[in-house]
Amino acid sequence: MGHQNFLIQSLAMTARMSVFFTRETMVFLFLLLARVMAFFLFLAMVVEIFIEPLVKEPKIIEPIVTTTFLFM
Repeated sequence: MGHQNFLIQSLAMTARMSVFFTRETMVFLFLLLARVMAFFLFLAMVVEIFIEPLVKEPKIIEPIVTTTFLFM
């Protein structure tokens, strides 16, 4: 009888741990996504500030913009 009780207890523990781990992975993925988005925003800002004044011709800037949007 004691053995059965231990089995149920261990099952409950594993279930709790799996829930905890899924929540942790969700948080990790969300933070990773936020970091990637922030990086892309920073990259866009850098391009806007530094590259656009250098390249005044729309013939050169247009393909860069289209390729960037295709990547995103």
